[in-house]
Amino acid sequence: MAPAELRSRVSGTSRKTWFDRSGRNIAAIVQNEVPRHHRPARVLDLGCGCGRVLRHLATSPRLELHAAEIQPDLLTWCRGNLQPVRYVNNRVEPPLPYEDDTFDLIYAISVFTHLPAPLHTRWLCELSRILGPDGRIVMTERGEAYTGQLTPEELRRLRSDGIAVRNERLPGTNACDTFVSRPWIEQEMGRAGLRLVRSYAADPRIRPRGRSRRDHPGQDLLVAEVNQHRQGARERGG
Repeated sequence: MAPAELRSRVSGTSRKTWFDRSGRNIAAIVQNEVPRHHRPARVLDLGCGCGRVLRHLATSPRLELHAAEIQPDLLTWCRGNLQPVRYVNNRVEPPLPYEDDTFDLIYAISVFTHLPAPLHTRWLCELSRILGPDGRIVMTERGEAYTGQLTPEELRRLRSDGIAVRNERLPGTNACDTFVSRPWIEQEMGRAGLRLVRSYAADPRIRPRGRSRRDHPGQDLLVAEVNQHRQGARERGG
């Protein structure tokens, strides 16, 4: 398990029990969404942090694991402690160094929650590009459960624009907080060639233990797949 300073930086709490339990819960969700193949499934952890989820998947014989992280020291810790995993140090903006249709599953936990609107759309398009035709994306967003934390102006923007962002000049950091409506994220998924398969609103499996539901209600967990428009375009060579 990563040291307390790293756990606190990426999760907002250094509690070992929560770090372990929440990572295990999300890993179980990921495992359940992985398509069944005769070969090991290729899985990407986008924004792996200090391995909260990755540590529970790293020894699975049915997965070929890849991980991307923008903070070099977090990546260094993971490389030294969580193997076998293929790591890359990515930037806050796409692209990633992978070919089209590389992955069977991509998960991004507490990643889109720190991206303003333009980067939201660009990253959805990038994940759609590297996702295989039968693949799935598991991701989290701050949804309607967080409206009680918004200022009147933020709530107005959420209602009118579908997205409200704090500190949007600091994308990809914990200082940048993003809140979205369900219609907005479904619209942006559609533009990226994805469709929402199912969702779990304010999923308690992602809320830090010991934090109140009012202060930390739990992020929405979303599962998406390639839509017919993207797949049809790929088949036509478009």
